[in-house]
Amino acid sequence: MQSTPQRDAGPGPHGPDAAVRPLPSPHAVKSRHALSQADRLFVSRTRTSTVNVLRGRDPRLLAIVGPCSVHRVDEALDYADRLATLAHSLDDALLVLMRVYIEKPRTTVGWRGLAVDPALDGSRGPDDGLEESRRLMLGVTQRGVGVATESLDPFVLPYVDDLLSFTSIGARTVTSQTHRQMAAAVGCPVGVKNAVCGSVALAADAAVSIAEPQWVLGLDEDGRAACRFVSGNGDAALVLRGGEPGPNYASADQHAARAALAARGVTDAVLVDCSHGNSGKVARNQLDVVSSVVLQIDQGDQPPNGIMLESQLQHGRQTVGPDGALAPGVSITDECLGFDETAEALAGLAAAVRRARVRDSALEPSRGVNPPTTLSPQSA
Repeated sequence: MQSTPQRDAGPGPHGPDAAVRPLPSPHAVKSRHALSQADRLFVSRTRTSTVNVLRGRDPRLLAIVGPCSVHRVDEALDYADRLATLAHSLDDALLVLMRVYIEKPRTTVGWRGLAVDPALDGSRGPDDGLEESRRLMLGVTQRGVGVATESLDPFVLPYVDDLLSFTSIGARTVTSQTHRQMAAAVGCPVGVKNAVCGSVALAADAAVSIAEPQWVLGLDEDGRAACRFVSGNGDAALVLRGGEPGPNYASADQHAARAALAARGVTDAVLVDCSHGNSGKVARNQLDVVSSVVLQIDQGDQPPNGIMLESQLQHGRQTVGPDGALAPGVSITDECLGFDETAEALAGLAAAVRRARVRDSALEPSRGVNPPTTLSPQSA
């Protein structure tokens, strides 16, 4: 009988004799990195604005922009500083949230994200990673930018849930009952991505499941196993991210997605993910997706409620390696657009929204709307 070959476990504490390390409770981590009253008001107002965009009550488009995954807190905060300035200049047309992805789903193996492996080599674990993740999200919030993420591990969410203006469940987990329950209990809008196989129906089914009242298992604030009954989350958006059959960002794909949601009696909000299957994971192909959305707007067709864009300080990607050897501001997961390219793309999208507003106001003056402005923590 052949023995199973052993993989090199790396520098972390591995194997059956590795000590079990207790995690700090969500309450303890939240207390060390606490929201001020102004921060809480900002998160609340940004969540409300996001819901209003998804439900068509706010004429702006949602733009969820940022790194494929964050691996350095200082670089992510530098990105947030730049994004805050850009978001303010586009606030009349776009509601901009920052991607702060602290978990990285893997098809096989690989770096699992800041929350689990903050040193990139397994030498520090989630006990440090959860602290770093909350510190980062708090810093982004304090810069006046709403936080968006993808929730992968139900144990991670209680440490950051009060900071989120948007979260999503991914293409690999959209059929998971555990993740649907987690999304039903979270206090912010949630995106449900079409499955890797390309199925939109599975994502639409997830939106139905998420909206239902149900019992949910998880952690309480003291880190104990707990259950609670929730009323469900009716603010789900279907995220078109492409899949095995190819891209699915075209107008016809969006209309089909809305029809699938409407047939199930849930909110027909649709977001277009410019990356992943819609870009072939080639960063600059994301610009073609944005151009397609701009064309929709200019032609008077119903555009998506928003877009997702993968963007870093610098264009490209690099292989994960020792932290000190990494080029600054470059993604270590999917290839990302550089910030200057991102700013240009968002400016073009905002210009299209403004043109449409002028056109629609000329046709029906009564439809002219002044969108609500999201307050920064300082002004709140």
